[in-house]
Amino acid sequence: MNEIIKLQAFDVLLKRFFSENSIAKDKKFKVVLQIDNRLWTGDLINWNSNSIVEEYVDGIGVIDRKIHYKGISPFLSEIHNTSHEYIKQHGDFLRKLDDPRLIYNTLREIVDMIDFSDIDSEIDDVLYNPISLTDNIELPFLSLRNSEITLIAIKGTNH
Repeated sequence: MNEIIKLQAFDVLLKRFFSENSIAKDKKFKVVLQIDNRLWTGDLINWNSNSIVEEYVDGIGVIDRKIHYKGISPFLSEIHNTSHEYIKQHGDFLRKLDDPRLIYNTLREIVDMIDFSDIDSEIDDVLYNPISLTDNIELPFLSLRNSEITLIAIKGTNH
């Protein structure tokens, strides 16, 4: 799994099922990525109350927010619909999982079911709040454009 849209979809599912706004709010995870042969952890999306929030500078120089939610975003709608079908078929066991490896494998299975052929994510190719596990560097963001990226794990976090 290395297409950025699939990586972002994985993080959407991770945040949807395991964030402070979810039923399983006591479990929080971040993705662990290999980016250009270095290990990083962080967030591929800025998740807030079942939506993705991105700030941008508008045409007159004002900082504004764009909110992506499933009602208007084909990207989020497809993720929601596919995960809903998966849960209908397999039951709503995901939030009960404690083993990060099982969570990772299940979310990958769901992402692999999604057909992104006619969908753009419309989300910046950025890793938010990245922490290098290779060099112990913390940054506010890391651009992922023109990078070789592989999802390798998820990591539990206290915040």
